[in-house]
Amino acid sequence: MNRLFKQIITTTKPLTSHSTPNPTNPSSIFPLTPQDLAFLPNPQPSNFSSDAISIEKAIDSTPNNTQWDETQGVLRNYREKPDVGLVSNVLKIVKNRDLGVKFFIWAGRQVGYRHGAAAHHAVIEMVGGGDRRMPDEVLREVREGDDGDEVLGELMNVLVRKCCRNGKWGLALEELGRLKDFGYKASRATYNVLVRVFLDADQVDSARLVYDEMVGKGVRMDEGVLGCFVFRLCKTGEWRDALELIEKEGVHVNVELWMKMIMGLCEASLLDEAMEFLGRMRCGSCIPNVDTYQVLVRTCLRKGRPGLC
Repeated sequence: MNRLFKQIITTTKPLTSHSTPNPTNPSSIFPLTPQDLAFLPNPQPSNFSSDAISIEKAIDSTPNNTQWDETQGVLRNYREKPDVGLVSNVLKIVKNRDLGVKFFIWAGRQVGYRHGAAAHHAVIEMVGGGDRRMPDEVLREVREGDDGDEVLGELMNVLVRKCCRNGKWGLALEELGRLKDFGYKASRATYNVLVRVFLDADQVDSARLVYDEMVGKGVRMDEGVLGCFVFRLCKTGEWRDALELIEKEGVHVNVELWMKMIMGLCEASLLDEAMEFLGRMRCGSCIPNVDTYQVLVRTCLRKGRPGLC
């Protein structure tokens, strides 16, 4: 098992199944349940193009996998038409999972075509990935059919991020380990999503472990994730670590970053430190915005210190 996965498992706090969103928390999330999305219609063939429907019929009418060569003969009529939208739509309506994977591989080999995020998401959903472990045989088949040895790496990066967005952070780490076992590297987007999902789950120590690996590989944090990180650190009273993190990332501390840190300090009831950060903000020629003042005023009133208002 991947070393990062082991470290995070031993440092992770238990998660509750439900949490109350905090309107002052910039990283609070509102998870959706399947019931919340029940109003969405299931994809129906009538919603797709005639090309998508024709390709799906050709695939699903293949008697067995051994006659795939004959199906490819039919698909040659569409060699100049593949685009991400067509490929993803076919994968959404195809019924034979194994042949759907073969179609995904076939499309990736066509000249001038490159799988985009929509196609990756479609094939992952088709085989049930993102909510449970991606079947090993699917990953091996994609790798064996990948002439340029890039498709599987891109697919698994999307898979890790999809697991994160589905709230399956443990599964995301497992798939990250498999990505590395296959010899691929996690992308900047993948690392940032992993850090963000741990911060949203209030797993700061786990986020640190992922960030340490990012630093070792020379991967930078997105500004939005950095803002979420410093907020969490300040919220737990680790404001010195927050400043050190910003310095390590080598970014200019703008209004948004100052505000996130001040908000975190206010959440931690560290009002004196929050006022000190306001002074640092001004000294850095950064003008506080109305949100910054509102957070400080509310905290002053809540703590019974109206004189500071």
